[in-house]
Amino acid sequence: MTTSIRQAVDSDLPTVVELWNAAQKWLSEIGQDQWQYPVKTDGICSAIADKTCWLVQDGVGSVLATVTLDDYADPKLWTPDDVPTDAAYLHRLVVRSGARGEGLGSAILDWASKEAMRAGKTWVRLDAWTNNTKLHDYYRHMGFEAVRVVNAGGVQSGALFQRLAGVTRGEGPAISYRSAGETGVYETAANTAIKELKAGDSVSG
Repeated sequence: MTTSIRQAVDSDLPTVVELWNAAQKWLSEIGQDQWQYPVKTDGICSAIADKTCWLVQDGVGSVLATVTLDDYADPKLWTPDDVPTDAAYLHRLVVRSGARGEGLGSAILDWASKEAMRAGKTWVRLDAWTNNTKLHDYYRHMGFEAVRVVNAGGVQSGALFQRLAGVTRGEGPAISYRSAGETGVYETAANTAIKELKAGDSVSG
């Protein structure tokens, strides 16, 4: 599978909403109460404006997934003892149903890990839906450690996880990308490294 990742723009809002709504429907069908509320378009619009919302697409430009990666640590979840500024935070990771089973989620997590490392962060962090234990198992399998579960204040997505920035599993398709004016390829097949195409710049996996 040939994939690339790019920042979402204003015209991509319907695509991100469609992916989110499809995930919401699927979660309902499997008996999960996660995301069973109207999509919060204001949050997506803000992420697009902040250039923190990303789209993964195949070789012909069809969007396969979306993810938001930013510096926002929800104060209801992350305390000063967690040193919130020391991490990048993952939100709204959605893979289209037809693209599941190819390791794309793992490849996106590797991309986020490398982006966090490039930004000088120590951790990649996320909050998962509190009662979605299968999702918790998935993130543990992806190398994330459970931090704690926050139940106070009506929090529904309070299972907190983190993984060291720069750590990768090397699974799934390679993701070509554009970041901070550079173009390269994350080679996420097993036993390969990140190879920057910018002359003179290389990062080992």
